[in-house]
Amino acid sequence: MAPELSPSSYDHQDEAKYGLGTKRPVELFYKLFGMDVRRKSMVPELCKFVKSGIMHKTFSPALRADGMGIDYSGFEDFDVAAAIEEELNRMRAIAETHIRGAMEKKRPNNIRAALDEAKRCRMEAVPGKKELLDEARKLMNELS
Repeated sequence: MAPELSPSSYDHQDEAKYGLGTKRPVELFYKLFGMDVRRKSMVPELCKFVKSGIMHKTFSPALRADGMGIDYSGFEDFDVAAAIEEELNRMRAIAETHIRGAMEKKRPNNIRAALDEAKRCRMEAVPGKKELLDEARKLMNELS
């Protein structure tokens, strides 16, 4: 991820043995995985895209006939940020259910766990959810 570096500064020791790959332009790889090599930044929450299995489900059907990687030609318009946001929304719905259930049962440890879950999916950034989180924190403190 350093386009400003000269290729002569790279270690080319095993390049002939393994090759660099010719099946997709590196720019497409960067785009697919939300990498901005100029700014040295990545799309937030990329790990959720990988760990949730979405990456596998998305790209596996495009396995090349020779079994040597993915044919990325059909993914030129793929939006990894939208896929991640969809996963975060799924996680937020579950976290909200857990928060409401823990509050209803007045269980401070369950409220704490549900608030941790909400933090992992950045629920506080969603308009209208901060109030629920504040209410849950207040109840948890009252019960503790």
